[in-house]
Amino acid sequence: MQQVTKALVAQAQGSGLKLVPDAPIVIECSIVDGGKETVNYRRFGFGPIGPVGPPFGPFGPFRRDQGDEATVDKKLSVVSIKEKGEELWVASGHFGAPLHVQQKEGQTIQEAVNEQKGNPVQFFLNVKLPKFVARHGEDGTYGKSKLLP
Repeated sequence: MQQVTKALVAQAQGSGLKLVPDAPIVIECSIVDGGKETVNYRRFGFGPIGPVGPPFGPFGPFRRDQGDEATVDKKLSVVSIKEKGEELWVASGHFGAPLHVQQKEGQTIQEAVNEQKGNPVQFFLNVKLPKFVARHGEDGTYGKSKLLP
C-alpha cells in the first residue's frame, strides 16, 4: 500500500497538483472480488512421437489433449478521481486466469496458473493518471457549441 501511495502521489505532484487534507478532489483505489473462475487449459504440440505424430509422420497435425482445469479468484483493480463523491475519471484492470500458461517440469497446472495469474496491486503502479480531467458544469455539459446560435 505504501508503494502504491508513493507512486500515485508522485504522479499527482508531477502533474502540478497540490495535495492537501480534506480536498474536494480525491484519488481512490480499490481491489474488488470478482468471484471464482475455472478455466480448462489444453496442452498442444506434443504427440506420441514428439511434437508431431501420426497419421502424417513428422509433418502431422498437432495433437490436442483434453486439458486440465485450474480455478482462480478473479480480482478487479479500480482507480478513480472523484470530486465531492462524483466520479470524474476511472480506470480498471481485470485479473483472473491467464490465457496461456507455461508449465514447469513437475508443476501442476494449478500451481502454474497461481504463479502466472498476475498481481492486482501492480495495476496501481502502472496506471497513468490523466493530466487534465473534464468536469461537467452546472447545466451538465462540457462546453458550448460555436456552430449553433
